[in-house]
Amino acid sequence: MTLSTNTSAICPQAIPDWMCTETITWENDWRTEDVKEQIVQMCKLGMDKLLNDPRQTEDCLTLDLFVPQGVFEGENCPGTAPLAPVVIFLGHSLPFVSGHKNEFTADGVSPAVLTSHAANEDPCGTDFPVVVAINSRLGLFGFFGDHASSANAGLWDQRLAMEWVHAHIESFGGDPNRITIHGVGPSTMLHVTAFAGRKNPNPAFYHPEAYTPFSSGIVMTPYWDFTPDPVWIFQRVSSVVYEVSRRITLAADHIRALDSATLMEVNRRVTKAAPSLKFMFGPTIGGDFIPYHPGVMFRERLLNDSIQIVTGSGFNDMWGMPKRATSREEVDAQLSSFLYGFSNTTLEFIEKQLYNDSVREELVNRDGPTLAAAPDFVVLSEAQILQEIQVGCNIRNLAQALPNSTYVYDAGQMSVENLLGIFRFPEDQHGAFSHGLFNFRQSLLNFIQGREPLPGVWEVYGQDKTVLHTGSSPTWGRIWLARDIYDNERCRWWQEEGYDKLREESPGYWL
Repeated sequence: MTLSTNTSAICPQAIPDWMCTETITWENDWRTEDVKEQIVQMCKLGMDKLLNDPRQTEDCLTLDLFVPQGVFEGENCPGTAPLAPVVIFLGHSLPFVSGHKNEFTADGVSPAVLTSHAANEDPCGTDFPVVVAINSRLGLFGFFGDHASSANAGLWDQRLAMEWVHAHIESFGGDPNRITIHGVGPSTMLHVTAFAGRKNPNPAFYHPEAYTPFSSGIVMTPYWDFTPDPVWIFQRVSSVVYEVSRRITLAADHIRALDSATLMEVNRRVTKAAPSLKFMFGPTIGGDFIPYHPGVMFRERLLNDSIQIVTGSGFNDMWGMPKRATSREEVDAQLSSFLYGFSNTTLEFIEKQLYNDSVREELVNRDGPTLAAAPDFVVLSEAQILQEIQVGCNIRNLAQALPNSTYVYDAGQMSVENLLGIFRFPEDQHGAFSHGLFNFRQSLLNFIQGREPLPGVWEVYGQDKTVLHTGSSPTWGRIWLARDIYDNERCRWWQEEGYDKLREESPGYWL
């Protein structure tokens, strides 16, 4: 690893078109067509600004290290200053296609919430965490290949950054035994299950008996998509390569050998044309890093059981909603397209039995008893089904794998973007955390510092399958404990049968 002077570099970016053309119009369905069109155009302008950002380069694998002055100098601490906790930000705005380390910083300043809101500050200032924000390869550069090891390069980037931090953070006042990783989506979840719990195969940066270079993780919205057909992705990439360069490519190595400008353009075009609610590129099951589906690894406890976890989600509206559907048939057709890889027989079971009409009504009624009679019931039920399959069951499976060291939250209708605001903004500018989440920010800081998140209130998942709920209208200001709503027969079916069926019925899903 070398020291880079290009600290503002970001990895090549790409965004699917549907992020504007479908998501924006659905979320603003009550607006007039003119207003909707204006919103879409504003969205596209924002996308264009990101896609044309001059900081994009393949030479982007850098990290930012922020050390509070008191921690680094130890000036207020008599004798030898204790080491400070460390938090590493892994996540990006969109799953594995865009985003960068600077999202969690402003003008080179560490996230203010982490450097100015540390509780129980001691005289040495070591309750303030050392903050690390990293870049990792995205899209075509990070998740394309003809076998699983090469296809997960972006995850290996993150792992290498963690290893470097673990090896060197003590020189900056950080505690290598108190490193928390934080990510939105699959990243942190996949590092918890990395190598199926085997000892790290790359011990160059820390003790070879260590399993992980971190001791805890904050896993926000552990979203897992059903990967599109890898053969189709390769064909699509090859086709776009020909469009851009007039070169015929028959193997992934041929594509990797292309110049950077060509690859960046191919990456943008392929991602731009991604199917609705898909991002085209993402983690691939198979190989060392993700040998099995995460649900299978949780079931078999193929993970390091020495770490502590906070996990949960709000409503998963960060990546949009399905296209508007007007009938049960349209909803099921869209579900079939999302659940790539299953046989028609299994799809019929999922759509007609596992998620029958009574289940769909139950899912929608979680947000209020009147919604079942609403005209939008069918599309609301689809959103709730996808939320359960792609997020909720993962939360449940992770918590059951580590029941006595996992804290689970349910933020209700709070969006992922608002939850991320806990770390991005020093003050509660929009009232998002002043009621139901009034102490959620401090709870996460306690966890990073190695304490209980909310002593005496927030319990570990345990045998009672306890989840901390945060109030949303009409229960602003409340927090309460309740049993995990995802500990149900549907999530049990996914873990005990569904993921195995996927492997049987679509061997190509596992390369």
